[in-house]
Amino acid sequence: MISAIFVLNSRGDVLISRLFRDDVSRGVADTFRLQVINAKEVRSPISSISGTSLLHVRSGDIYLLAATKQNVDCALVFSLLNQLVLIFRSYFGGKFDEDHIRKNFVLIYELLDEVIDYGHPQNSDIEALKLYITQAKNKNKLAAVAAADDDKIRKITVQVTGAGPCPWRQPGIKYRKNELFIDVIESVNLLISAKGNASAGC
Repeated sequence: MISAIFVLNSRGDVLISRLFRDDVSRGVADTFRLQVINAKEVRSPISSISGTSLLHVRSGDIYLLAATKQNVDCALVFSLLNQLVLIFRSYFGGKFDEDHIRKNFVLIYELLDEVIDYGHPQNSDIEALKLYITQAKNKNKLAAVAAADDDKIRKITVQVTGAGPCPWRQPGIKYRKNELFIDVIESVNLLISAKGNASAGC
């Protein structure tokens, strides 16, 4: 659904760009800079330029821009962009500015690859991401996971893959009254001739 994510500074310089699909080029960021950032009177967070929808959020002097050519759910895209800001702030000690982005661009690309897969949002839970994406500069992700204990590895696997007895809720939850609701949908097709003879089929 999202074709590309860009992180831009207040001047419109591209700090981070991640293309998920080939229907949008990097030149979209230049168009955004010229028509949105430089145009001070534009207040809408959604712009449509040459058939490409540009959705952005601003955090301080940083713009997070999502570009797409498809008809997407704007609320979902804005929720994802705001969640990305929270994820980056969590990793950067509460700050999200140009200096932190330039120092941690490898970490940002790694986070984008985990959060978004081929333009579709995946896992954006900060605690789950911190289990297997560490900030250690001299260790890679595999070394950090290999050094972890078995329980931590099991939690990562269950969180990412949804494996386990009930992946959509925590184990051990009990209810006093269990109910099951079933919708039964019946479909009947009826054909009536000009003489009034009915021919039914299911």
